[in-house]
Amino acid sequence: MVNQSKNEQHIVIVGGGLAGLSAAEWLLRQEVPPKITIIESTGRLGGVIETVSQGEWLMERSADSFLSVRPEGIELVKRLGITEDLISINPEARRALIWSSQKSGGRGALLPVPPGFRLLAPGRIIPFLRSNILSCFGRLRVAWERFIPQRTHHDVDESLESFAVRRLGQEAFDKLVQPLVSGIWTADPSRLSMAAACPEFLKMEQDWGSLTKGEKKRV
Repeated sequence: MVNQSKNEQHIVIVGGGLAGLSAAEWLLRQEVPPKITIIESTGRLGGVIETVSQGEWLMERSADSFLSVRPEGIELVKRLGITEDLISINPEARRALIWSSQKSGGRGALLPVPPGFRLLAPGRIIPFLRSNILSCFGRLRVAWERFIPQRTHHDVDESLESFAVRRLGQEAFDKLVQPLVSGIWTADPSRLSMAAACPEFLKMEQDWGSLTKGEKKRV
């Protein structure tokens, strides 16, 4: 950061990904907006967020959506004037599918997320136990979630990965949670703050001692 005068600053942002662009947008909204230079090595803005065409298909290389229940995303869209470009999820096709390379004799298959499972919370255990998206042990570990004691040190931040593995087990995180959250956040789950990304599920554990119980109460 270099002071050009008393009232003007020149700020250089390294990286033109979502974080860099959001930082620039925030700086430009200040009472005395600074001069901003964004340095990007790839020649395109957007970072890992990119839509590519492959035949008749449109494919997302990274996150393809954001949580509308969090006000920050909607407020940014409104400020940018692109509200009309938002595409809501089709409620008739809301069910998510996850690719598993270990199914269909090694050929791989798309498997539906068990009904009642929402990002991190297994609201319905019976459909989960009947699903083949996880191994038998993995499903039983998720069913055991309601008996896992809650963390006592709530003042210490926890990563999304640590929270998910602690509550649901490693297999559920690897095969279910991580694919789902990667469609929303581009950050490494081991470095993503649970309090910042998913405060709702953190509160479920604090209030009900279990994501399973908390999701049932929510529904």
